[in-house]
Amino acid sequence: DALVQFFSPTMETKDDVTFTMVEEGKIVMYVLKSRNLYKALHGATPDEIENVFLRAIAFHTKLWRLSTVAWRMSFGLANPQRDIRVAWLQSRAKDRSAAEFATDMIGMMASAPFYYALRGRPELHDKLPKWVFRNLEWLDMFVRMGGEIAQPVGADINYARRAASRIVQSQAQRLMDPRNWLDMLATVVQIPEGAIRTQELKAVATRMGIKPEHDLTADQAIALKEAFSEVTVNFRRGGHMARQANRYSPFFTARINGFVDMRRAYKRDPVSFFLRGFTTITLPSIAAHLMLDDEEW
Repeated sequence: DALVQFFSPTMETKDDVTFTMVEEGKIVMYVLKSRNLYKALHGATPDEIENVFLRAIAFHTKLWRLSTVAWRMSFGLANPQRDIRVAWLQSRAKDRSAAEFATDMIGMMASAPFYYALRGRPELHDKLPKWVFRNLEWLDMFVRMGGEIAQPVGADINYARRAASRIVQSQAQRLMDPRNWLDMLATVVQIPEGAIRTQELKAVATRMGIKPEHDLTADQAIALKEAFSEVTVNFRRGGHMARQANRYSPFFTARINGFVDMRRAYKRDPVSFFLRGFTTITLPSIAAHLMLDDEEW
């Protein structure tokens, strides 16, 4: 956790990365040999932009992206129901019935607001219904695994600074600090999508015999992360160039990853993908067109 919270590379070579941390008031330097670990830590923080003009454009794009998710009614009403249908289509828990999927979805949607409202106040968890408390453990696992990064405005949130602020600031201080306000708004408007991804985490982990309190192997962590990241559009996936383009063009990576995720779901199980897609997307679309189509005359 300390690495993620205060990670800041100071020198990079072909073979390793040197970074500093403050421990007990002293600056300590570490050499990181794993390039993959360096990339993972670096991915927890948005890329810095030194050019003032480009920084202004990037901030405008950030507000555009957040306002689309938070205040655009067509997005706020249509996107959750679209994500639910896509989650059913792309879910890796193929043996799950529609009734079980609906129960998991409703339960997680109802529990998610409690998780964010009571974060940092575990003494109140015992007063919640047992089914809500159990879902809070899955939501906490989702957040600890970096699940929020895959969401629509995940690329705009500095998760390293957020984690650090929770250590040095009280809840009242975080509420009063204007630097946290956009972060808080982004968290609230993404609660429905977070619940959708968490129910996929719960379904896949349960079938693997994994519980929130278990330690994960590297293979298990990768499998679960792929499951909840790709159950709907993975907004974070992208190479260096795509991530840079995403800073100046809202939802640039989403235009690519939506097709990538569907193609991967199709390759995993073509028959199930076709049947679920036909019943949950094609037929409802045809019915909506027949009922709502307004001829020009």
